[in-house]
Amino acid sequence: GLRHTVPTPAPTLPPPLPPPPPPASVSEHNQDYSRLVREKAKELEKQIELFEKENAKLQSLCNERNLAIKKLKQDRDEFE
Repeated sequence: GLRHTVPTPAPTLPPPLPPPPPPASVSEHNQDYSRLVREKAKELEKQIELFEKENAKLQSLCNERNLAIKKLKQDRDEFE
């Protein structure tokens, strides 16, 4: 029999990116960039602190829960 080949559509190319704006001046750009990096770093440090606090809280809750379970098992064993 004859094989029919289905024509595949040509891949469409994405539109070319607009040219970047001309740099105001390299040093100004670097100052802006390093300021942004510092701000982001501060933000991340705050998040890490928060995470560590939450983590400690969860850890102690988990420990309390484990102690409570242990105590329940002891009580049950004594009861039986």
